Amino acid sequence: ETRTARWDRAAGVWVKSTPPGYCARAARTLQDFSSAFREPAFKWMWIYTFIATVGGTFSNYFFIYWMQDTFTEGFYVFGFKIASNVQSAVAVNGSIASIVGVCVSWSGSWWRDRFGGRQVCVLSSLMGLLQPFTYAYAPQFISAKDMYSLVFCWCLVSSLLGGIAGVSGQALLMDCLPTGADGRPLEPAR
Repeated sequence: ETRTARWDRAAGVWVKSTPPGYCARAARTLQDFSSAFREPAFKWMWIYTFIATVGGTFSNYFFIYWMQDTFTEGFYVFGFKIASNVQSAVAVNGSIASIVGVCVSWSGSWWRDRFGGRQVCVLSSLMGLLQPFTYAYAPQFISAKDMYSLVFCWCLVSSLLGGIAGVSGQALLMDCLPTGADGRPLEPAR
């Protein structure tokens, strides 16, 4: 056990003190970690982000099986065959989504400043809610061969909105943190 001494200016003497034990340090670390969650706006934004991340992860796995069951003749986008199996189609969708998402993410802060971060995130969420319904009911209106064109277009729209709303959502999280006198988010006490 290490002892340190500090000068007590009021008493004019050296005072020996023992540094806090493991439990006290762990409690302080947990308190520092959870301090942002005391802000209601940050707490709800964090919950939204967590649910969106978990939901997106699970929906991607189900999406692969849905594509495997739905498309048996190949994957056509506006009449052009781009893939012959599910793995290739998912790779094409993922590649295009990544490229589009990265290309538009730089403009996310502009959209956020122009329309507001909350509005951009809400629009992206509402568009995400429409996607499964169109997949469920579109086969009644369009042929199976043209269905992948719809999936491909939704992939483009989702990656566009995801790239823009991702930046807006992260900035909105920073706006929800408590700020200090200088306007910057508070850092945990050390």
